[in-house]
Amino acid sequence: MTEPVKRAYNSPRRREQAAETRSEILGAALRLFEQQGYGSTTMAAIAAEAGVALKTVYLAFESKSGVLRGLWNRLLRGDDEDSPVAARDWYREVLEEPDPHRQLQLNARNSRNVKQRMGAVLEIIRNAAQADPAIASLWQRILVEFLVQPTRDHRRARRPRGAEARPRR
Repeated sequence: MTEPVKRAYNSPRRREQAAETRSEILGAALRLFEQQGYGSTTMAAIAAEAGVALKTVYLAFESKSGVLRGLWNRLLRGDDEDSPVAARDWYREVLEEPDPHRQLQLNARNSRNVKQRMGAVLEIIRNAAQADPAIASLWQRILVEFLVQPTRDHRRARRPRGAEARPRR
């Protein structure tokens, strides 16, 4: 006896509504984190501010640290699309630019735009990392991949081929 084949559920309208709900939750969380701080903001307060059920917030983000990670990802990328930063036009433009001077200008523009979008959230994450191990892990990743590593990568990229790095003293 064969089992009935289940029809795939595919509703663009439902996906749009879900994305809008996630966006409302993230906006509410940002307002509350900025006003009250991460530690004082509850998932129930986020749900109330967003105008959704508490269960909806948990289904969308699983935890308060998940909400903050979602906020970080949204502000880093500049939108709610799932594609990684490396696939973004503004990022690819820098990599594909042959002129080093123009590449530096584009990189400075992108860096300014990203930091303007997420300035307040970086402070929230840094402060929350002291009390929440999940956020402490996120903060360490930000330090390595976003704030520290790019500087090392750019120094290495400017070094002529075959040139050795100067030893640290």
